[in-house]
Amino acid sequence: MKHKIRNIIILLVLAAAVTAGLLFFKFRSRIFFNEDGVNGNLPGNLYNNGSFCESNDVIYFSNPDDHYSLYSMTSDGKNLTKMTNDYVTYINADDHYVYYIRNNVLGSAQSSIFRWNTNSLCRLDKNGGEPEVLEADPCIYACLSGNYIYYLHYTEDKGTTLYKIKIDGTERKEVLRASYIMCDAVGTYIYYSGVEHDHNLYRLDTTTDSISTIFTGNTYNPILSGDGIYFMDCDDNYSLAKVDLATGTKTTIIPYRIDCYNLNENAIYFQKNDAEYPELRKASLDGTNDTLLLSGNYTELNLTSDFLYFKRFQDDSIIYRIPLSSGEMETFHPGVIETDK
Repeated sequence: MKHKIRNIIILLVLAAAVTAGLLFFKFRSRIFFNEDGVNGNLPGNLYNNGSFCESNDVIYFSNPDDHYSLYSMTSDGKNLTKMTNDYVTYINADDHYVYYIRNNVLGSAQSSIFRWNTNSLCRLDKNGGEPEVLEADPCIYACLSGNYIYYLHYTEDKGTTLYKIKIDGTERKEVLRASYIMCDAVGTYIYYSGVEHDHNLYRLDTTTDSISTIFTGNTYNPILSGDGIYFMDCDDNYSLAKVDLATGTKTTIIPYRIDCYNLNENAIYFQKNDAEYPELRKASLDGTNDTLLLSGNYTELNLTSDFLYFKRFQDDSIIYRIPLSSGEMETFHPGVIETDK
C-alpha cells in the first residue's frame, strides 16, 4: 500500500513538473500584442535613421562607442545595458519589444542601402534574449503601427516595394508596389508622400490599408503635428512648409532650403543647406524665433525628451548631442559593456 501511494505521489509530481514546464514554455513563447494606435518611434527620428527611440522612460539607441550595437539607458543616462551586438537602425519599441533593422556589415553601414543577409528586420524582448528575425530579406525604413511593422522590402525581381508584417512574424504581405517611406505613423494612420506618379500627401488607414489623398503638391518627408502636416516643399527649393488639415492651406514655415529636419511639440530642428555657411538651426513651430545652434553640416537629427542627437555629415564615427534646455553641444560617449554575445 505504501509502495502504491509513493508511486502515485511520484506520478503526480512528474505530471506537475511537465505541466509547469509546458506553461513556462507557452509563456516564454507567447507574443504580447498591442492595442490599435500604438506607434514605435517619432516619425522625425525614423526619417533620420532611427538611431534613438524613447519608450516608457527608457532610451534605446545605436551606441557609437560599441560599433552601433543596440543599448538602452534610462532617460537620465543611467542603467546602461547592452541588448545585442547587432548594428541597428530604424529602432521602434512598444511595451514589450524593440524592433530594428539589423545591418551587420564591417566598416561603414552607409555605403549601400540594402545588403543580402544583413538588412533583416528583427524583434527583441525588452527583458533580454536572442533577437527573432521577422524578415530575412533586405529591408529598411521600419515603422511600427499597432501590431504591424511597415517597411521597404527589396528583391532582385521586384525591386523595392512596401511590405508589412505582424509583430509575431505572420501575415507578411506586399501592401503597395512602390517604395513609399511610411515613417509618419500616428495612431492608426500613416502619412506619406507619393513617389510613383506624384508627390502628393497621402494617408494610409492601417486597419484596412485603404488610402486617401490629403494634399496635392510636391512633398517630401511629411510629419503630422497638431492640426497640420509639415513637409519639405520640393516646388519651393526644399523649404519647410505646413498644410492645415482643416482648410488645405499651405504656409511656408522655414523659407530657405533644408537638408533634414525633426520636431517635437515645442520646436523644429533643421539643417540649413548653404554651400558656404551650412548651419544647424532651431525655430518655433510657426517658424519664428529662428536661431543658430551650430555652424557646420550635420545630419541624422534624433530627438528624445531631453536631447537632440546628431552626426556630422559624412562622418559616422561620432554622435553629438545638445540638451534641449541649454543648447550646448557635447559628444555622446555612453561607454561599452563587454558581453559574450
